Amino acid sequence: MLHERRWLLWILVFSVLGRKIANQLGWFAAEVGRQPWIVYHLMRTPAGLSAVVQANVVLTSLILFNVHLFLCCSRCSSTCFNDKIQHGPDDADLTPSGKPGTADKTMTNDEIRMTKRISNDQYPNNIMLGLKRFWHLSFRHYLVIRISS
Repeated sequence: MLHERRWLLWILVFSVLGRKIANQLGWFAAEVGRQPWIVYHLMRTPAGLSAVVQANVVLTSLILFNVHLFLCCSRCSSTCFNDKIQHGPDDADLTPSGKPGTADKTMTNDEIRMTKRISNDQYPNNIMLGLKRFWHLSFRHYLVIRISS
């Protein structure tokens, strides 16, 4: 039903920007609301200016910091990707894990007893019974897949 309402999908796409816009407007309101004070009733805005550091030095340091941060993040991510590419896929990922439907045939007697014991009504809570069944079945299939590969 949602995919039939195209107008709603477009609203959802642009609603992602709402959080960012609200954050920036909140910051703007806080900064404008406290003017002309840096510290309320203690320090006015003109007293917070530095006579030593000029505006071009601040701008240069901000640009260099952002460039350095970008280069470091790019270097880390490219190194990680290169290591993964050079290593290649694991052998376990390349081999088939078995044919469908063979997991029940390879069950041991202990696993059959465990499944029967869990399927009995020993657990009064149906949710716990379902979770235990899921856990044992998924673990059994995991073992069969790992042992066969």
